[in-house]
Amino acid sequence: MLSTLVTIACVLASANVRAASSNFTCTDVASGHLVLGTTSDSSDAERLKALGPLDQTDNAYISYDSSPPLFTLESCNSTYMGFPPNMTWQEGYLVVYGRWKLNGKCVTAGSDGALALKTCATADGKALVTQFFDTTFDAPTGVVSAKAETQLIGYTTNDTSLAMYTTVTRHRTTDVVSQTETPPFNDGGSERRILFYLEPTSGKLPF
Repeated sequence: MLSTLVTIACVLASANVRAASSNFTCTDVASGHLVLGTTSDSSDAERLKALGPLDQTDNAYISYDSSPPLFTLESCNSTYMGFPPNMTWQEGYLVVYGRWKLNGKCVTAGSDGALALKTCATADGKALVTQFFDTTFDAPTGVVSAKAETQLIGYTTNDTSLAMYTTVTRHRTTDVVSQTETPPFNDGGSERRILFYLEPTSGKLPF
């Protein structure tokens, strides 16, 4: 895992360049799986379900996937969003600001918070608000863990910060993972979060 940290550091250091206001650049950081973790008041154990797009079409919702694909985490240097273009150590945790991509599409929050794969924004502007995530690697001992919690930011550094919640909503007959400002209603004490697991070197999935 330390070698992974060194690789991430080198990649992000080379990408630490501010772009013109009308453009921005992103650099691949790592690949791995997105997973929904759920805990409840009645159990400390976290139930894990791998995530992926429902199909290969445009605007495919993100839902449960028995054969999870490899997403790519990329760090972006957006002037509009205003967050650091490289990794930032915060109280012993490693935070990467950027986007999640799969097959050339970006994980994007809809108006209702539902996550789907959509066309990636190409201009450094408002469209990035629905595609910008922070991914926090647990590294209090200086060694990056194999997984990281990630969530939509939902605001720029010029806006008032928002608390975002991970929920599961129904779209027709399908469960869709969502990121929303509204706390989940009557969730029975459950708490959900999206986790990123680095691509395993052994080929065995940890979930």
